[in-house]
Amino acid sequence: MRIFLSYRREDSSAWAGRLRDVLASRVGEENVFQDVTAVRPGQDFRAAIDGALGRSDAVLAVIGPHWLTAASADGLRHLTDEHDHVRAELSAALRLGGLIVPVLVGRATMPNPEQLPDDLKPLAVLQAVTLSDETWNRDVEDLLEAIGVESHPARTRRMIIAVGAVLAVVAVVALAILVRSDGDDGSSADSATTPPTLKPQCPAPAVSDEWDVLTTSDDGEIGPKDAAIGRVAVVDAQFRPSEAGSAWDVVFSIDYTALTESFQSQYWPNYELTAGGLTFDPRCFSVTGGEISACCGEVTEVLVAFDSSVDPIDGAALLVDGGGFGTVGRLDFTAR
Repeated sequence: MRIFLSYRREDSSAWAGRLRDVLASRVGEENVFQDVTAVRPGQDFRAAIDGALGRSDAVLAVIGPHWLTAASADGLRHLTDEHDHVRAELSAALRLGGLIVPVLVGRATMPNPEQLPDDLKPLAVLQAVTLSDETWNRDVEDLLEAIGVESHPARTRRMIIAVGAVLAVVAVVALAILVRSDGDDGSSADSATTPPTLKPQCPAPAVSDEWDVLTTSDDGEIGPKDAAIGRVAVVDAQFRPSEAGSAWDVVFSIDYTALTESFQSQYWPNYELTAGGLTFDPRCFSVTGGEISACCGEVTEVLVAFDSSVDPIDGAALLVDGGGFGTVGRLDFTAR
């Protein structure tokens, strides 16, 4: 497990340093990237950041009480500067579509989308974890468990199950999609969204004879016939019995084209699998190409996988939400 630690020095350096010490003790010093310790003198800072993000399994965005309002001597908020290193780190992480966890310290709260520049707006809908000074050890254990770091052997308490279990069940009652229109300042009630919980990244399925192919004859357009809001092109769909032998792995590689002038963000709640009268949430989800938020004919490439207790050989369907518009599309699949 490689972890990227993003923080603003004048806002949360003490908490970030304390958290880094715990992370290093669990996953190793070499697997924790913190700019003050990981960037060597004379090294290109931006290149080092980009390289570390590309190798990271999780990004922890430490947000303290002055993260949003920190400003330069002339009063310009750092986050409004496109060259600000914290903004650059998180913008790049969001584009990569990996696991990002906002970590609130010092009694900080999550910013609203309208308080953030456009490239950071998706951060506002991510599930946050709070670290309190009074309950630091317990809160850090919960954070580590949530991102997939094995709990300390001496601890048997399991308050937050790893991503994809309890967190997913809690969040399934609310679809969290960040949708913003050009020129929208985010102040309307529609801008308040329920954050989606986190899902692990999907590894690309290895090409082998173990996988069977699913095919569809549907056109994949989402929305009313005379006003489609999106187009879903399934580049690849495969399934195979899982290693446990009691379920099936089902993996879809999808190109989603946004057909509106409003931005549509791609998150795992956009997709469900149905088979044999049962519905399944994604096991993992990745944005593998394009931007996580797109509009106006732009394409976002995603990889989404499911654990199905029903054999897809008898038919299955992919349910697609078109960016929170309340319109659901359905693509029916048959085994080839």
